[in-house]
Amino acid sequence: MGFGYVLGSNRKLAYNLAVIDAAFYSKQDFDKIGKWEQQIEQEAKRLNEMRLKDDTLIERTRVAFSTMAGDE
Repeated sequence: MGFGYVLGSNRKLAYNLAVIDAAFYSKQDFDKIGKWEQQIEQEAKRLNEMRLKDDTLIERTRVAFSTMAGDE
């Protein structure tokens, strides 16, 4: 049995995630697991790059209020 938690109420997405979870934690050898792992790693890398890009943008636009008031 697998578990699939998703934000919102997308039952199909939750079901698909539960199937993948069950496959990963079963004792059987599934051919698709290697492909899934590659896709998961690629997506994790893409999400990390997006977060770094967002963090860089936020850091560039951050205001130091102490310098605005002349307090150094």
